[in-house]
Amino acid sequence: MGDTLMLRSVWFLPMSHSLANRLRGRTVLIVQRRWVIARTLADELKARGAQVMLTDTRSALADHPHVSAVILDSTSRDLCWHFQARGVPVVLYTGRAKIDDRWEAVPIVEKPALPEEVIARVEELLTRP
Repeated sequence: MGDTLMLRSVWFLPMSHSLANRLRGRTVLIVQRRWVIARTLADELKARGAQVMLTDTRSALADHPHVSAVILDSTSRDLCWHFQARGVPVVLYTGRAKIDDRWEAVPIVEKPALPEEVIARVEELLTRP
């Protein structure tokens, strides 16, 4: 299998050097009620070169001037609008089966999902022209 590692029927390819640098110099804010989810996402983002800020509620971090992207849970609607008004990309990472139509402009990743899937959405938003 070469450089590919198989773990519980999930295939992981080694991270390329260019992938490791996509988030370098970016600051990602994670707003999640579940600390274990936030830490897992944070560890993966840091491994890809991002600076990470964590919170479980609306806080002074909402006005942080250097936020490049935000990963929110579904209880953070006000924060979503706040960051969108600032032009900061937002990804919603939620376990709710139904999300109302007001979220339709926001990329949604449903829990459970691998951290790589959430981060891929963040990277996609950050690399859009």
